[in-house]
Amino acid sequence: MPLRALFHPSSTGTSPVTAAHSGPTRPAVLRDMMRGALRPSVVTGLVAVLVAATVRGPLGAAAAALGSAVALAFFSGGLWAMSKVVGTEPLVAMAAALAVYFAQIIVIGALILLLYGAPWLDGMVFAAAVLAVTLVWQVVAIRAYRRSRQPVYDGGHGD
Repeated sequence: MPLRALFHPSSTGTSPVTAAHSGPTRPAVLRDMMRGALRPSVVTGLVAVLVAATVRGPLGAAAAALGSAVALAFFSGGLWAMSKVVGTEPLVAMAAALAVYFAQIIVIGALILLLYGAPWLDGMVFAAAVLAVTLVWQVVAIRAYRRSRQPVYDGGHGD
């Protein structure tokens, strides 16, 4: 298959890369990633809140709850946004992924600037909760994606 064919839609309106795929649909994979990552991440956030409440008291618990909520919103929002453009041409999906990531970085940067130095926020507990939820989300989402058996490149088919 010529390289040019990968970047131009075929007569059926789908690219050769997506047309050759016979596994689960990409929106179904994103739904499985969301479903698989959300539960363990929420549990991680709840554990962070309980640990923070025990170690740092009510303000620590509030910081852990806010950190968990921020991480959950960040990742689930990004996955939701990507589910709206997945299945389009690969170049459009990549551009949309970059735009979603850029928007996420802007929002998280603005949030950090807004919360920086807030006397009511335990920054270490907030950061620890964000980190814990992020690690769990990433591990479980990657595991869900790997189990979906999505091809990451066109196999070539003898060309």
